[in-house]
Amino acid sequence: MKKKKGTLLGYLDWYYDNIQEEMMLVHRPTLKNSWANRCLFLSDRYNPSVEYNHRSVLKNEVVIEYDYEDKELNKKLVDMTIEKLRKDKVKYMLWFSGNKSYHLHCLIRTERCSNISLLKNSFCRQYGTYYQDPKDGKIYKERKSETLIKMLPDLRLCADNHLVRAEHGMHEKTKQKKTLVSQSAGYPELSDVSQAVWDRYVQQQRAVVARRFTQDAGNIQDLPGFKYIAASHLFREAEDGRERAMFILIHAMKGQYKEDKPGFIKYVQEWYRYSGGHKMSEQQIKAKVVYHWNKTYRLDRFLNELLESIGKSDLVKN
Repeated sequence: MKKKKGTLLGYLDWYYDNIQEEMMLVHRPTLKNSWANRCLFLSDRYNPSVEYNHRSVLKNEVVIEYDYEDKELNKKLVDMTIEKLRKDKVKYMLWFSGNKSYHLHCLIRTERCSNISLLKNSFCRQYGTYYQDPKDGKIYKERKSETLIKMLPDLRLCADNHLVRAEHGMHEKTKQKKTLVSQSAGYPELSDVSQAVWDRYVQQQRAVVARRFTQDAGNIQDLPGFKYIAASHLFREAEDGRERAMFILIHAMKGQYKEDKPGFIKYVQEWYRYSGGHKMSEQQIKAKVVYHWNKTYRLDRFLNELLESIGKSDLVKN
């Protein structure tokens, strides 16, 4: 696989051929310019003669950036992070932003996760968290005392479709271009996510899903029995009735997703996995949602029968 580099167009060509096709580009020559002058790479509006200085972060890409006022502090933090990456054999590319910060780019495998932005967040926290002593400025990898100040990279770069300064992109303030400092041999290549990052991701995902289902249940139904079903971290204890609970969940909550059927399918799939389900595949769950999308049922009878059958008659509506 030939690796093209040296110019923004070269990197974009490589990303387009090997990572993803849709990449947003922005031309913003000064700080006073808006972010509206944008287009997709190779779309009808794309102009190869324009100096685009921002692009969207790739789906498989993590960018670790420290943007403190002290340029040397930013460099020290990314150097410490590189030590961690090397230990776990994660390939990287380090760029100077053109002002005071450094961008540490990594390409990771994301096939196993359903929440890529959360995986990126876990990656950044795992490799980029440090603690500084406010008295002498010393930086530690672990919290030695409660007086230390927690230091994190810019986690906004983990969000979907967030923009980052493009390779060789000009900084609006200094007029200096983003320049390559160093990189791993063989970069750009996809690196495996370490077990520590994956464990952190799974823990955060469980917390996010549990919180979301609990909150959503309260918004949709006030019945204690329905809250018990929708809060998948509670329903995990039930040994039976998961598919019947899914049926109730679909009909009670699909109205909140009228314009986002794919999002609702993902919602139900996550509920099923997190509630302990394993018999149904994601495709089978999708088929269930599609089948029931335009059907209507009165749910109270189904809900009461389910609660009684799984030993939760105390939650039955009288």
